[in-house]
This record gives sequence, C-alpha cells and structure tokens, in this order.
Amino acid sequence: MATVATQARKRDLEPHWRDALRSTAARFATRCGGALLIALAVALGIALATHSSTDDAVMTAAGGPPANWLGGAGAYTSDVLLLLFGLGSILFLPTIALAGIRLIRLRPKGRLSRASLVA
Repeated sequence: MATVATQARKRDLEPHWRDALRSTAARFATRCGGALLIALAVALGIALATHSSTDDAVMTAAGGPPANWLGGAGAYTSDVLLLLFGLGSILFLPTIALAGIRLIRLRPKGRLSRASLVA
C-alpha cells in the first residue's frame, strides 16, 4: 500500500497540463484578436477607398446596387466614418493594424491606448 507521503510526491511530479492548456488558449485568443483587428483595418481601408457618394447610405437615399466593393455594409461604414471624421478617418487604419500586429506578436500593450488618443 502506498503511503500518503508517496502519493504527495507523485502528485508533484504530474505535469500541469491545465495551466499549459490555459496559457495556450489565451495566446491563441490573443493572436486571433490581432488577426481580426488587421482584417478590420483592411476592410475599412477597402470600404473607404471604394466609397461612392451615390451609394445608399446614412446621408443619401439612392437606389440600385452599391458601388462599394463591400456592398451595403461598406457603403454605410464608409459614409459614417467620413461623416464623423472626414478624411482623417484614414489615420485610424494604421493604428488599428499596428494594434493587431502587436497582439499577433504577443507584445505587451504598453501605451497603445494613450497613443491612439493622441493620434
């Protein structure tokens, strides 16, 4: 029969697979979030680049298919961004993409929130 002392030693030798799994899942979620931020920056760039003032959006009432490459969602998004921020909305794209790159590379956040406020 095994004593309590040998059972305790055996338990200490077990790998902490739950901790390893938890850290791997956290890294995967962080990298997926970074990839989503980069995809968002690219999609916003495409929506802004293909903006057409004749599309049906928030400030216009037009008929027909949208000329924006992302369809109606891209037309509405680009219209709202240009309405709120003007051409300065283009400056959000590198900030969002750099945040995504930092998340993919697992770099600490640092002063990203403060830098985005300054930008």
